[in-house]
Amino acid sequence: MKQKHVDNNLKGGPFVVNSSTTDQKAPMASTTRDKITEKYHSQMKEAQQVVAEKTSSLEAEAYKTKRLQEEIAQLKRKVDRMKKIELAETLDEVMVEELREYKETLTCPSCKVKRKDAVLTKCFHVFCWDCLRTRYETRQRKCPKCNCAFGANDYHRLYLST
Repeated sequence: MKQKHVDNNLKGGPFVVNSSTTDQKAPMASTTRDKITEKYHSQMKEAQQVVAEKTSSLEAEAYKTKRLQEEIAQLKRKVDRMKKIELAETLDEVMVEELREYKETLTCPSCKVKRKDAVLTKCFHVFCWDCLRTRYETRQRKCPKCNCAFGANDYHRLYLST
């Protein structure tokens, strides 16, 4: 008797599912989901395009900025040179000063005596051969300028012709 009562409650109770309405809602839910997914994908593509455009424009602006900074530095050097010419009594003094600066550029920054004739291939800093060989032999195997480690095959002769 109890079994029949439970079966009757299940059949006619509030838990009865109408299969016809479920079958009608399933395709509608599927199409709604497809529309939402399609909309999401289109928004993602648009966002990716915007990001790509912004990135390329930012890179272009960074390139322009770097070129302008280089041009500014070059113009500053020209202005400094012109000021030196104006301040000097003769052009010979300017030339002597420039010659001294160029010789200083070619002098080894480590010993400040010999000419630069060796290059470190790890960092491309240039020193005299004796300074690099001495540093290697005394186990101070780091670049004097940037502390980049180097080995026996990392320094080579450099030939500057006049």
